Amino acid sequence: EAAAEDEEAREESEEERRKRKEAAERNKLLREKSQNFLLQLAEKRRTEEEQQEEKRQKEDQTRLKLRSKVMEAVGQKRAQEGLDVMAVLSQPQQGAIARALAEQEAESPQRRGEVEKTIQSRSRRFQDRFSSEQEEDAWIRKKYAIAEGDKMFCIAGGTHSYQGIREALLERGWREHREEESMIFDLKWTVKTTDIAFKALNKDQVVNHFAKNSCITTKVGLTRNLRNLKWFEDVDMDHFFPRSYDLHDPEELYDFVEDFKMVAAENTLKRFLADGEAMTDQQGKPLGPDFQYVVQ
Repeated sequence: EAAAEDEEAREESEEERRKRKEAAERNKLLREKSQNFLLQLAEKRRTEEEQQEEKRQKEDQTRLKLRSKVMEAVGQKRAQEGLDVMAVLSQPQQGAIARALAEQEAESPQRRGEVEKTIQSRSRRFQDRFSSEQEEDAWIRKKYAIAEGDKMFCIAGGTHSYQGIREALLERGWREHREEESMIFDLKWTVKTTDIAFKALNKDQVVNHFAKNSCITTKVGLTRNLRNLKWFEDVDMDHFFPRSYDLHDPEELYDFVEDFKMVAAENTLKRFLADGEAMTDQQGKPLGPDFQYVVQ
């Protein structure tokens, strides 16, 4: 019986050694495949970088030519009143400049025009009740018991919005009125830029938004403007700005998904090459000696 047990233990030990050897061979093969894949990926990226550099150089040449053409056209316009700058450019050049200027706008001009009309129409409906700004100013001061000469502010969005701003202004002697559609104020604080009629503001009126600020204060607006920077300066945004995608654009959404997949696959292979059998899953559980399904 003891001899039989020893023989069985030897057979189990040999079976375990055989399994470990097979697993080691598979892992060795997977390591070689992973290294080859990373080398291929590095070569692909190098090729893409060369192509992008070549494309950038061509764009730089085009940009310089366009700038030269525009400056020449501006000079001619100054010398001869009424000369159309775009008239001296070819159709492809006109299209390139037009596209660059169009993409620079984060919101479409048509939509901004509609918003502006809505604000002005709403303000006019409110102001139709008065024959002049002085009459409207007097009516508001009487309604809210605001003395002549006191600074007035309006916070759009309800009585509980921006309570800290309200308290700070009141402590400084400002007076509040709640006629959100009125243009009578020294300062107006709003959530949306659509609550402000920028074209109707007087020079002494203050608001908490800049017109067309979405060109730099939104991620998509900043990305579009940085992409157009190449038309004006010799700057490559990829050297200082992270890869960014406009997910409202179907083509850029597809590029983002492909980029995400590639980065995830590359990270898995790098972890496998670095950690080997110590590699764990998302819950921290060891994956064991066989990583074939993980790498696949």
